[in-house]
Amino acid sequence: MSRLLVVNADDMGLTPGVCRAVLRGHTEGVVTSTSVLAVGAAFDDAAARLRDAPGLAVGAHLAIVGEDRPLLSAAEVPTLVDRSGHFPLSYRTVVARGAAGRIDPDDVRREFTAQLEAVRGIGVPVTHLDTHQHTHLWPAVAEVVVELATAAGVPAVRLPTSRSRGPVGV
Repeated sequence: MSRLLVVNADDMGLTPGVCRAVLRGHTEGVVTSTSVLAVGAAFDDAAARLRDAPGLAVGAHLAIVGEDRPLLSAAEVPTLVDRSGHFPLSYRTVVARGAAGRIDPDDVRREFTAQLEAVRGIGVPVTHLDTHQHTHLWPAVAEVVVELATAAGVPAVRLPTSRSRGPVGV
């Protein structure tokens, strides 16, 4: 029987509360898929819970934006972090830095590879890739995500759509 509807819950691993909510949504029959944030403060909690939820599809929720630090050091991904070694908090900041040519796709590739490997290390199949705050809608980031999915044999990249006509919507 093929699945007609996928209900994906992002940010698994962000906090213990998010982890509990995603698993509750799954066990109560609504959530069929989740995207795990390897840089999240509760990643280890998420990993343990996912090993005990074999019916829940698992994707990697790759991040270059948000409140968490990268997996790699600031020296390894200098164009992705601020002076304190954190990602920008906003998608808009990432887009502005990208438009100004201040994000190195190789930094994105290194960080996303580390995050994907962390999620694969959970020991469950990775069914899809997506990004925190949909940064893969930015073409340079999308190219890296598709390249990683292809190389890792991940069959899908989630592509959100928007009816907005502005730069963020497009």
